[in-house]
Amino acid sequence: MSESIAELETALKTLGKGSPWDEDIKVSDEFLTPLFELYFNKLSLPNLMSKKSFYELAHHVPEHEISPEIGEKLDAIVAVAESATPV
Repeated sequence: MSESIAELETALKTLGKGSPWDEDIKVSDEFLTPLFELYFNKLSLPNLMSKKSFYELAHHVPEHEISPEIGEKLDAIVAVAESATPV
């Protein structure tokens, strides 16, 4: 995986798209999708990590590394959902 990450980092820089660690990159489309395609291709396996499964990656991120903004946005979504009335 580390090798695939390094390759993709180099490719993004070559294409002038910056770093996958920049805040302005759309990580799901410009980094994670090609990363898992590359990684599973190297393993000669089908890609087992589709975009719809990316939420599973959050379980592997230490809580202290998750931006407080994420919690704020999720709390706002919950507040809206709780205030909704059935039609």
